[in-house]
Amino acid sequence: MLTDSHSGALISKVHSLEKKVKSLEQENANLKQENATLKQEHNVKISSLEEKIKSLEQKIKSMEEEKTH
Repeated sequence: MLTDSHSGALISKVHSLEKKVKSLEQENANLKQENATLKQEHNVKISSLEEKIKSLEQKIKSMEEEKTH
C-alpha cells in the first residue's frame, strides 16, 4: 500500500520528469530550427559557389578564344 509520503514522492518525480521532457522537447525544436537555418545558409553558399564557377569557366573560355584569334 502506498503511503502519503511515497505517493507524494512519486508525484514529485512525475512532475520533475514532465518538466525535463518539456525542456528537451523545446531544445529539440530549437535544434531543428537551427538545423533548417544552417541547411538554408549552406544551400545559398553552394549556389553562390556554383555561380562563381560558371563565371570563371566562361571567363577562361573567353580568354582561350581570344588567345587563338
